[in-house]
Amino acid sequence: LTDASVEAVAESCPRLTELCISDCAKITDAAITLVAEACPNLADLGVSKVSTFNEAALAAIATNSIRLTRLNIAYCKHLTDAFVAAVAQTCPGLTSLSAGSTSEITDAAIAAIAESCPNLLDLDLAYCDLAVLPENIGNLSRLRRLDVKGNQLSELPRSIVDLDVSCCIAFYGNPSEHPPYDLEIGRHT
Repeated sequence: LTDASVEAVAESCPRLTELCISDCAKITDAAITLVAEACPNLADLGVSKVSTFNEAALAAIATNSIRLTRLNIAYCKHLTDAFVAAVAQTCPGLTSLSAGSTSEITDAAIAAIAESCPNLLDLDLAYCDLAVLPENIGNLSRLRRLDVKGNQLSELPRSIVDLDVSCCIAFYGNPSEHPPYDLEIGRHT
């Protein structure tokens, strides 16, 4: 897949709602920017393992993709807290965010998500080198899956205990292999 093919799709399908260009090494910021600008109904965008785009493409996604409900940015390098915060603010209807293995993201980005995306059901932060999670993560009352495996977490915020019992927390691979609180059986894997 190349920029030309992605651009052709974006230009000929302005009502496009779902696009997955994950693991497409030849895609650049120009194609991602055009998709964000030409497809205002985009609800599901997968760009995992596309590390060739820059801040301009990220800004276009954050500014133009207001209908996003699912975003997969896993393994994307150069993602910043500012980008994640902008997406969170622009896309309050986000229900799924996969940001695993994006080591530039910090607890500040997670705090912005927890503040602005109350409908979030699925949050993947595996292998992001996180040392802490913000206390306001408990604001995500609809959260059903939280993947924080492979980080540097030694504890979880106390607010996590208040999440619905159906929430599945993947915690292994952290300095403390088990969440420190008495979570219901089945709530962590």
